[in-house]
Amino acid sequence: VIECAYRDTALICNPVISRNPFFSPFLSRAAEQSQAPTAMPGRWTIARKLFMYFARSFMHLGFLGVCCLTFAISKLRFRRRDVNRNKDLVIVDTYTVVDKICQRGEFEDAFFGDLHNILAKRNIQSVILCFPEAYSPWNMRQRLATYNILARDGRNFLTEFELLSMRQWLELIRFVFVYPFATLRLAGRTFGQFDQLFRQELVASLDQPQLLNYIRYLVGRRLGSLTNRKLTMISWHENQVIAKLLYRGVRDSGADATIYGCQFYTKPFLWRNMYPLEEEADHGVLPDVILVSGKHYLTPNEDSKLNTQLGVSPRYNYLFDIRPDEKSIAAQRLLTILLPYDIVHSKTIIACVAEYAPSDPVRIKLHPNHELLQPFEYPETWKQTKEHLSAVCADSRIVITAGSGTALEAAAMGCSVIIVGKPAGLT
Repeated sequence: VIECAYRDTALICNPVISRNPFFSPFLSRAAEQSQAPTAMPGRWTIARKLFMYFARSFMHLGFLGVCCLTFAISKLRFRRRDVNRNKDLVIVDTYTVVDKICQRGEFEDAFFGDLHNILAKRNIQSVILCFPEAYSPWNMRQRLATYNILARDGRNFLTEFELLSMRQWLELIRFVFVYPFATLRLAGRTFGQFDQLFRQELVASLDQPQLLNYIRYLVGRRLGSLTNRKLTMISWHENQVIAKLLYRGVRDSGADATIYGCQFYTKPFLWRNMYPLEEEADHGVLPDVILVSGKHYLTPNEDSKLNTQLGVSPRYNYLFDIRPDEKSIAAQRLLTILLPYDIVHSKTIIACVAEYAPSDPVRIKLHPNHELLQPFEYPETWKQTKEHLSAVCADSRIVITAGSGTALEAAAMGCSVIIVGKPAGLT
């Protein structure tokens, strides 16, 4: 499927091919052999999906227009004069989360830690690629505040609004019309055992607009224009559609570039999108080097097309300073809920604990990206904490959470951990 689909840049956007369980249930349905496939969608269903796709796509185009106006009135500007085109350039591709930046009043890179300071101390010129993400994306007041906070930061941030030309914006509009029909052509092909289920999922995903993802490809194609020398990209890599499109854009630009994909986290085995495939390496959608957090993730085959090397784990550094012993574990008494990134799954965990432990004193810690949004309701007797995970786990006997790296961190600090699975999908 990848060999066929990834020849067309538009199909890199497709959520079914991405193998990401958050965007498509294809893998979980394929794993449930007892669940017989349903009938193929009819023409009216496809027509309705296409109508919803175009309606939502043009809504997203309007959203981009409003974001562009918001950026225009902000103080944030890319300082192009600070970039010496005759020197090598490092581009840091990390997450800029509106909710977190507005809450803290500053940009703090939770993914790469002190990387930016290290680059500055070594006199290596660098730029931070900025795609602000928000749980309330239409809240332009927060977005404007984010741009202004980044403007005061002192580091050089680059957004799509200063990088793309009118030609690229017209190409984005062209993509809106090309993508759904490319998906339907793919659905008409034959690949093997799960063809019927694959076609169903392709049609089911047809009403999901992808232009906000495709813009990463257009940005990638323009990054090479920033320097005449070597371009190095350091990217937080979860092998998602947005990263694949960005890397493919850099490749298609013809720039002299090396891409380092950083997987500085523990990878849940069932989240298959986080495990790159060799077939993907043939299509320019993977980093040149994938830095992983431990030997377990190294590619065992020396002839593999995947170049995995040991990296670092800045998010987990503090764990090596903690030495749980009998006395410290005996002091752990509280029941704590650590909510995951998924809001729906978080609500399921809250409902489960409220039902089975209604009278127990409970402490709850929201995912950092949710603290400003506050999308949850829970009993008034529960106490919310914003303490660092190490402080929370220091006096928590039982931690209830989802299957993620946070669960492993809690276990490493001596807590008993209960995993609440998702009602649907893989856990």
